[in-house]
Amino acid sequence: MALQKPILFHNSIRKYTLALLETFGNLKIQKSGTTDNPVYKKIPIKYTYREKMRQFDEVQEQQLLSGNYNILPRSSLTLTSIIKNQERQSNKFNKIATNEFGNFLFNAVSFDFAYDIAILCRGMNEASSIIEQITSRFNPTYTLKINEIPNQITPTSVPIQLVEIDVQGEEYEEISTNIVTVSVSLILKGNFYSPIENMENVKDFKMYLNLWDAGVKNEYSRAVLFDYDVVDSEVQNMHEYTLTNTPKIAPEITDIISDDSVVAGEPLNLEVKFLDPDNKMEELTFIWDVTGSGVISDIKDNKAILTDPNTEIITVKVIITDIHNNSSNLFSKDITVT
Repeated sequence: MALQKPILFHNSIRKYTLALLETFGNLKIQKSGTTDNPVYKKIPIKYTYREKMRQFDEVQEQQLLSGNYNILPRSSLTLTSIIKNQERQSNKFNKIATNEFGNFLFNAVSFDFAYDIAILCRGMNEASSIIEQITSRFNPTYTLKINEIPNQITPTSVPIQLVEIDVQGEEYEEISTNIVTVSVSLILKGNFYSPIENMENVKDFKMYLNLWDAGVKNEYSRAVLFDYDVVDSEVQNMHEYTLTNTPKIAPEITDIISDDSVVAGEPLNLEVKFLDPDNKMEELTFIWDVTGSGVISDIKDNKAILTDPNTEIITVKVIITDIHNNSSNLFSKDITVT
């Protein structure tokens, strides 16, 4: 059975919704005070479902019927539809900017996200003030800066289009008060990205400290290494190594780990566990060998794949060499095939 690798989903809908909640969560109305010294009240906003978008919950309605109008104005946001936008589609084999977070991603698939905002106001004066605050932002569109994928260097500019604003009055005969509902329809031009399936959990974290060498080299030299263990997603057990004016340390292999079960004929994932405080991963060379059936392939850093394991016991061997020509011990491990 192969090792299960985590799949990273980008939570695009959640990011767009939170961005809209933050954007339209700063609407205000004048609560009291004078023209020279006004006192404002922020309008609370929450996400709700479509069937409840323009209705009060039971508590709010009872408060209105009892004469408590201070709960207004209130607003709610809902996602009503997601429609594929063919006009914004590009070549599906284009690659977006890559980073050190997993492999590259292919170009996004463009979709239009339709959102509705319902704002319940006490009369037309409040409704007019709120409409002016919203419409003045769209000239002709309003743009949000959103990191759509992890470790994105430059945020994506996501445009929002104002479709229409609808104003309706709802009269409560019991209290002879008009409640004005302002409905705002928006189109957010977003994207969906394929999940990253090859990202693995961080198991070790290293930080190098470089110092300027004003002598012969006249350049920065690696001086100190801070090596941290990552246990249950927490950084623990810091090890400090001084690298200045010390002999270069040869790599030391401690173990070769593989999948929990080894089935004949199925690929087997291998990983070398080693210690090497003065070299980075890209400065190391891994040389593999195998005794018995099977071929070592797809070598990447300290990982490799053993294909076609068929004999009952396979001996896997590996040796590490750094850029200073220091070699590790030849490490071997027997693996039983079932």
